[in-house]
Amino acid sequence: SDYLKFFRLHQSAPNLGKYLTERMVPTIRFRAMKRITRAYRPSLPVSVAVRLLGFHHTRDSDDDDDDDDTNDSAQQEGREWIQSCGGKLSDDGKIFWTKDCDGAIQEPQP
Repeated sequence: SDYLKFFRLHQSAPNLGKYLTERMVPTIRFRAMKRITRAYRPSLPVSVAVRLLGFHHTRDSDDDDDDDDTNDSAQQEGREWIQSCGGKLSDDGKIFWTKDCDGAIQEPQP
């Protein structure tokens, strides 16, 4: 039920632990999405929603340019996933309208 702890564990799991938790990510992410749409009304910045849903990537290097690209790709992946679940975003894609999603959230098709 604590999706934040799960995603922290998933990102920092030692050895092959990340591969063990990988199978649970879609289920936990979808449950988190349902909770977020109920808890954060009427809206939430997409950057916060994406981070809460575990779409952040860890840094493998000290290169800031690579980190910015990785962060942008994580943000884009998160936006696409939110929309695939029925989430409504503002025209500029920076605000997640949680109020408009009540009851419309569906598990994305693989």
